[in-house]
Amino acid sequence: MTASDDHPAHTHRPRPRRRSALVLVLVLVAGGAAGPPGARLVSERVASWAHGEALVVIVEDALPADEPLAWVRAEERRADAVLVVRWVEACDRLQVASIPRDLILDRSGEPLSVIFGTGGTAAVERALATAFALDIAATVTMDLGDVREVADAVGPVEVTLRAPSRDQRTGFAGGPGPVVLDADTAVAYLRSRQWEESRGGEWVPVAHDDLGRIGREHAYLAAVLTELRGAGFADRVRLGVAVVRHGDAAIHRHLALVGLVSRLQAAGDVEFLTVGVVAERSVDERRSPFSAGSLGAAHRFVLAPRQADVFRSDDCPTGAAAP
Repeated sequence: MTASDDHPAHTHRPRPRRRSALVLVLVLVAGGAAGPPGARLVSERVASWAHGEALVVIVEDALPADEPLAWVRAEERRADAVLVVRWVEACDRLQVASIPRDLILDRSGEPLSVIFGTGGTAAVERALATAFALDIAATVTMDLGDVREVADAVGPVEVTLRAPSRDQRTGFAGGPGPVVLDADTAVAYLRSRQWEESRGGEWVPVAHDDLGRIGREHAYLAAVLTELRGAGFADRVRLGVAVVRHGDAAIHRHLALVGLVSRLQAAGDVEFLTVGVVAERSVDERRSPFSAGSLGAAHRFVLAPRQADVFRSDDCPTGAAAP
């Protein structure tokens, strides 16, 4: 299926870009550990500015115009992934938490993916701040085209797959064992919602919901952080420039954001976690709120007990940490 006059190809929507003179500082601090001793000292000192603050990252489910199915998302916006990044000062741990996009957090009864489409970044911030008592220093929004550009700046990274795996919709194929992801294969890997593994000579569907994709997302991010920690100062600056160029930043507290960026490559430990959810009633014919003739998400989630407190403690997290 290709774009037609009835279904115009998606073009990147003009979104308000809130920039700051501190962008250069962010880039330099992010590279501090690989820079001169003075830069390292600055990086360590500004870390305290991040205490109690969060960075939200939203990836929009929108495709570049040259993608065959780009027209599907031409008339609507949905969040494809939502991440909350925090630094836990007590144990110098960077916490990267995934919020399932199909999670219902407010009285509207709509999941985060739809809240983003109807109310934008500010609506997602309000929902997260209210549900989890978060202080949000900044939110960065990217679409899949932006993710591809940033992945290209990162360079190839390696993930390990337990079995031959594929997604015929996105074109990803690889495994078993180590698989090198360049920019294009990284996007195909991260977009997958129809993941299959070869078992006993047959392709078996595996983890079609958002929770399965979050696991792959974490594996990729862990590989990126490993690459970032081993990168030189110039490579960090190049990556920082790519994020600034392709991400739309709503910055509320600049100093807190500087502190968070400094921890991306210098924190003593990294923990990946997924906010606990329980499935809401599944409706096979749930309709899309954007189009009466289209199906919406078949599965939606609500918070599991006590998950509203997941970000309210400054104690060291106890979940599995990335190597």
